Amino acid sequence: MAADGVITRIYPATVDVGPEDQGLMLIDVQVTKMLKGEAVPTVTVLFDWATTNPTPVDAVAAGLPAGTRVLVFGDPSSWPRPDAAPRESSVMETAAEGLIVETSPDSFEVAWGDQPTGKGWQGIDTMDELSDSLGVARAG
Repeated sequence: MAADGVITRIYPATVDVGPEDQGLMLIDVQVTKMLKGEAVPTVTVLFDWATTNPTPVDAVAAGLPAGTRVLVFGDPSSWPRPDAAPRESSVMETAAEGLIVETSPDSFEVAWGDQPTGKGWQGIDTMDELSDSLGVARAG
C-alpha cells in the first residue's frame, strides 16, 4: 500500500491486545493520489507508541501539523483495528523509512529514517518527482 496525501490528524489511541491496552500513535492521511493498493479516501498510519514513550504524541503532532504533505508506504496493519481510526480509512503500518515528509516545495525528508534524505535521490529532488516516479523503472 502506498499513498500521497496530507496529514489531517495525529493522535494517540490504544488497542486491546491482552491483559493491558497497547499505546499507539495514529496519523490520518487524506489521500490525494493512491500509488499502490485499493483506492481509499483516508489512510491511517499506525505506530506502536507505548504510553511511556518519552516523546508525547502531541509533540509529534506539533512538528507535523495538519496539511503537511506526506508519502506513506507499508502493509495493512496486523494489529487489531483501533476504534479511534476513521471507519472509511485503511489502517497500515509503514515499511522501514515508509513515512516521507515534504519539508518545503523543493525538498523532503524520511521521518525516523536512518539516513538523511537530502537532494539528489537518484535525480529526484521534490515530492512531486518522487510521487510521479514510483512504479517507473530507474537506472542506478
